[in-house]
Amino acid sequence: MFLEGITLGIIIGKLRGGRLGNIGRTNMKMWPLIIFALFIQFLPLFIGSYSWSGYIVPYAYIVSLGLILVCLIFNLDKKSLWIVSLGMLLNMVALILHKNAMPISMDLIKNTNYIQSISEINNNNLIKYIEFEKVEGISKYLGRFILIKRPYISSSIMSIGDILVSIGVLAFTQAQMLNNYYHNYSYSSRSRMIKFRYSGNK
Repeated sequence: MFLEGITLGIIIGKLRGGRLGNIGRTNMKMWPLIIFALFIQFLPLFIGSYSWSGYIVPYAYIVSLGLILVCLIFNLDKKSLWIVSLGMLLNMVALILHKNAMPISMDLIKNTNYIQSISEINNNNLIKYIEFEKVEGISKYLGRFILIKRPYISSSIMSIGDILVSIGVLAFTQAQMLNNYYHNYSYSSRSRMIKFRYSGNK
């Protein structure tokens, strides 16, 4: 989700005359939460062999999403992050409603991959999946059932939340590249100088 959105955002930003260096100037409140969330998300890969890992592994992914969502909430002054937050929230709701598992279409997987069973998907995967076709109710449509075909890499099966996250990250990335930080700094500096110049005239 994030990687593809960032990549397309950079391409669009460059085509629109944006600067890649502007991304490094992004002011994100509570950004350490994202680093901590990624640590938790990949933690199961390192502790899976321990007997006590069963208390942590099933909840690591959803906890990491929750931490990222908290960080996004603190930065909703950036409009594109509303889209990312909504997508993240939909994915969290999908996991919660299906007991910490994400519905995924096995019909699409069998048509696009060599995988033939849900157990093969869950093997060494950070997310636990269940079969979309066996889930009852409309909540399954929060899962991954949308096939996205790409000409350059293999196709992906995404959820509505995944698509919203990708669109939001794309919009955020290219918007940051187009942000004129130098102009904003120069303008604010001139404003301070003007205020200083007139502060002594009484």
